[in-house]
Amino acid sequence: MLTTKAVLDRVFTRIKDNSGTLRVKMLGWLDSAMRSAWVERRWVFLETSATLPLTSGTITLPANFGDETFINVNGQYALTTADLLSPTEAMKADFRGGDVYGYTKTSTTITLHPATTGSVVLHYTAKVPDAGYADDTTDTIFPMEFLPLFERSLLSAFYEYDVDADRLPVGIQLDAEQLKKLKKLDNSRRPLPQLNSGGMVREK
Repeated sequence: MLTTKAVLDRVFTRIKDNSGTLRVKMLGWLDSAMRSAWVERRWVFLETSATLPLTSGTITLPANFGDETFINVNGQYALTTADLLSPTEAMKADFRGGDVYGYTKTSTTITLHPATTGSVVLHYTAKVPDAGYADDTTDTIFPMEFLPLFERSLLSAFYEYDVDADRLPVGIQLDAEQLKKLKKLDNSRRPLPQLNSGGMVREK
């Protein structure tokens, strides 16, 4: 997996300013670039799942939860993002009772409506850590093939950096050529969706 140190070391072999101050700033730029890359798409390498208990119809989201793909409830129901309910819809579903109709979501939980017991298999994409990364050899969520993308993006940011004003005139932009290559690679790794006889997404 890619580390922040690997990216910064690669960038600093290309520029003359090797100050610690710039390295700290560039780590912030890298964090921004990683977040920008994360929102570009549901990358295949970030897709994961977890089996979680239901407590009064509610599950606590994993610490690395970014965005749900679908939720398999007790092996009976497959909920997708199309089943996300408004508060009014959730209240109506609870009043009606019966089969699970949909779900509501907060930053830390997902609640099924109407509530049920058991467990769920939550399929989701992992996220860039909220606290950001340190300049070290700890693995990030990105594989090594993202090194050219982040290297070029940071170099472009550096060349636009106004040292006197201590700011970037333009926000961090991902290198378009490298991003296109990564998306093409990601498409080649993406399996075709499989449906069961009920038209629901099959378990992976």
